[in-house]
Amino acid sequence: MKRLSALILISVILLCSCQSNINTNTSSESATTAAESTVSVIEIESEPVAGSVPQSSAASEMVPEPLSYQEYFSKTRKFKSETQSKEYDKYAYYINSEAYIHHKDIRENYLCRQEIDSGKYEAVISDEVSSFCFYKNGTILCVVNKAQIIQYDMEGNKLGLVFEAKEPISNLISSSELIFYFANKTIYRLYIPTQTLDVIYHNDDIVAYKPISNIEIQFEKDNPEWINYYNETNDVEGAMNMPRTFIYYYNAMTGEQHIIPTAYGDFQQNP
Repeated sequence: MKRLSALILISVILLCSCQSNINTNTSSESATTAAESTVSVIEIESEPVAGSVPQSSAASEMVPEPLSYQEYFSKTRKFKSETQSKEYDKYAYYINSEAYIHHKDIRENYLCRQEIDSGKYEAVISDEVSSFCFYKNGTILCVVNKAQIIQYDMEGNKLGLVFEAKEPISNLISSSELIFYFANKTIYRLYIPTQTLDVIYHNDDIVAYKPISNIEIQFEKDNPEWINYYNETNDVEGAMNMPRTFIYYYNAMTGEQHIIPTAYGDFQQNP
C-alpha cells in the first residue's frame, strides 16, 4: 500500500513538472512571437512608404490655383513680358519676311531662328506665322492661320491651341496670365486661366500699343501734321522737328486717358 502511494505521488509530481514545462515553453514561444511581431512592425514602419518622398516634394512645389477673373483684376498688377528659355539664348527667333530678314530658301512667314555665333539659320515652325511671342516654361505662342494662337516648344513642336479669335489678329504680347493682341484697330486682352476676352480700347488711328499692367496700356497714334509734311516734302530732317506719333496712357478700369509727353514721340521700352 505504501508502495502504491509512493508511485501515485511520483506520478503527480512528474505530471506537474511536465505541465510546468509546457506552460513555460508556451509562454516563451508567445513572447518570442510577440517580439518578432514587434520587430517586424517597426521595420515596416521605418521603411519609406513608396512614393512618400515624391509626394512630399510635389506638394511643396505645387502650382497654386489661378486667381479668379474678379480677384486678378481687383487691383493693378504690373505686366511682365515673357522671355525665351535661357537654354536657347544663343539663338535669335524671327519671322522670315522681306520686311525683316528674308531667306529665299525658306518660305515666307515661317518662324525661323539663327544661331548668333555661327550665323546658321533654320525654320522652326513650318506654318505661316503672322505674330509670335515667348511664353512661360520656355515655350512660344504663335498666331497661325491669322487667328489661331498656338503654343509650341522652342524646337517648334506643337503643344496645343490656346485660343482662336473671330478675326485676323496681330501684335501678340503675353505674360504668364495674359495675352494681348490687336485686331481691326482694337486692343484685346485675354485672361488665360478663365479664357475671358475683353475689349480694352478701340481707335482708328492706333498704330502700336503695349501693356503696362493688367489694366493699363500705352498706345501710339500717328501725328497727321508729321505725315502731311513728309508726304509733301519727303524731308525727313525737317519732319524730325515734330513728333511723328503721339503716345497715350489708358486705364481700362477707370477710363482715365491722357497724352504722354515724350521727345519726338519715342515709345518707351517694355517693362
